[in-house]
Amino acid sequence: MNALDWLFEELWNTPKDKFEWNAILNKAKEINKKQMSENKLNFLRSQIAMFHPEWTKEQVHMEAIRVHEEANTIDDDDEGCLYCGS
Repeated sequence: MNALDWLFEELWNTPKDKFEWNAILNKAKEINKKQMSENKLNFLRSQIAMFHPEWTKEQVHMEAIRVHEEANTIDDDDEGCLYCGS
């Protein structure tokens, strides 16, 4: 279930006050953020597999995790991703 589906189901049946709406919206944002992160990781896996066709799936997975985590900690805008060209 994606964030939008979850949000719709949470809000559809029961009237909510503004505090409940805010809590549900924040939860939907959290779900969406997790899904976006998973999508980026899947994209990295496919790019890395193209760059290194001789690597095993485990090697590709570990490199994708390394690059993904490194991208989330980079403070320097000059640093970019070798695999995705960013």
